[in-house]
Amino acid sequence: MYERRDFLKVGSLATGGLLLGINFSCKEKPVEKVVPGEFHNFNAYVKINTNGIVEITNPIPEIGQGVKTSLPMLVAEELGIAWEDVNVVQADAGEQFGGTDQRAAGSYSVIAFWEPMRKAGAIARELILHAASEHWNLPKEQCFIEKSIVQNKNNRLKLGIGKLAEEAATFELPKNVRLKDQKDFNLIGTSVTNPEVKKIVEGVAQYGQDVRIPGMLYASAEKCDTYGGTVKMFDASKALRIPGVQNVFKISFFGNKDRPNTREGVAVVGDSVWAVLQGRKALKIEWNLGVNTSESTVTLHNECQRLIELKNGTEVKNDGDVYKALRSSPNKLEAVYHLPLIAHIPMETVNCTIDLKQDSCEIWSTTQTPLFERNFLARFFKLPEEKVILHVMRIGGGFGRRLAPDYTIEAAKVAQEVMKPVQYFWTREDDIKYDAYRPFSYHKLMASW
Repeated sequence: MYERRDFLKVGSLATGGLLLGINFSCKEKPVEKVVPGEFHNFNAYVKINTNGIVEITNPIPEIGQGVKTSLPMLVAEELGIAWEDVNVVQADAGEQFGGTDQRAAGSYSVIAFWEPMRKAGAIARELILHAASEHWNLPKEQCFIEKSIVQNKNNRLKLGIGKLAEEAATFELPKNVRLKDQKDFNLIGTSVTNPEVKKIVEGVAQYGQDVRIPGMLYASAEKCDTYGGTVKMFDASKALRIPGVQNVFKISFFGNKDRPNTREGVAVVGDSVWAVLQGRKALKIEWNLGVNTSESTVTLHNECQRLIELKNGTEVKNDGDVYKALRSSPNKLEAVYHLPLIAHIPMETVNCTIDLKQDSCEIWSTTQTPLFERNFLARFFKLPEEKVILHVMRIGGGFGRRLAPDYTIEAAKVAQEVMKPVQYFWTREDDIKYDAYRPFSYHKLMASW
């Protein structure tokens, strides 16, 4: 049976790591044979390079809300490292990254990961200090980390954390770790540089629409303007004559027929975005408009005006006799507020790239809910979850739009048809016409004094 240290070293080989020979002694002695540039795992969120760079894994999709800065700061604070020594990477979808909390929704990210990310940093800190105490033959309590430098209170000797990384990564994980008191924070609460600002400014940050994989095709779909409408017939002959267009086929709706999760439409697949868009324009489609053809902005206004006058709605709270107070007061104020359907309109339109094979699937997604989407696609494709890898791309704005999986379901249907790597995208027109809108609503408020 392997000891834990041996297991970690074997695991390092299995995952492509390099075993390094480092000679630690209990007396002060130069650390030997440290090969620069090798990372060592401390937990799901922290790797430390022998060069002193700390790789912090961000579990939440970055949609412009700043989680690639705020969440790594929590780790860096507890570990005691300088911000310039941090390298942030984006996590794929995975149970180990908070389970159902792996989502960008409701301004919840820092609340959900405030403790887990700090604990990840504190665990790495304690392991590094353990290694330092053995190296200097001092109690661990005498050692501390400040701006990526390990020091001790007994003398002025110093070590970069990278020099202790390999040995520290092999110790037993501490069962309980002390988190810093907020009065001792050095990084949290300060202004730091966004770790990807240089990439963003230089235009090299990778968003969903920047994904390129060998043999990749492009696809988009023409859909019925009426919600719930279906394809009666279509003629793809002109579309197929456009250079670059390779395939045209119907994609059916998903969910309830009258209120489906996705609309039915005709997908065009080609070797370029331009070919696909020209193919869509060349399609001739006849639609069955369905049961919602009579619904319009006018009918929604009329229905809301009717409903708002009803007095038999669900009572949420009732303190006293509200209507008696309103009737008896000489001063009254009444107002009706109307909120229209509103599209999210993020800068980057929704998209998803899928490489589906018979026994596995790899996805490059712009979802706000990566674990949910990974698990959904595994069921959709009837594949084991471990055979489905979902990479989370940097996202050009979300605002809640990418909580809806409609475009991913459409992409999955296209991938099933072509069985080649394909990037499925919506145009800006699609984005506005077929969005998961903020609801149309009326609100009547009455007050007296």
